[in-house]
Amino acid sequence: MTSCKYFSYDTLKATNKKSIGLNLNRTLNKKFLERLDKTKLYPVSACFVHNDDHLRIRFVHNEHGLESSGAWLDMTFEDYDFLPTFNSEEVA
Repeated sequence: MTSCKYFSYDTLKATNKKSIGLNLNRTLNKKFLERLDKTKLYPVSACFVHNDDHLRIRFVHNEHGLESSGAWLDMTFEDYDFLPTFNSEEVA
């Protein structure tokens, strides 16, 4: 079974706003967010601990899943744990 954390548009926007408020380094600019499809889900493609106090994640933001379509965002451990998880068994 494969599992993957993901963002809805609303969750991504709220997480970004919190990251900006916490003065984390990797955040998304307003124009980028406005261009995203509000009806899609955005899977996390990479995640690692950054500066020992938060996570740096990469998420895919287009339907082709290309490496060049990834964006980086810093977020709290708590917010990452709150993200929903897709399990491949749920599709079968």
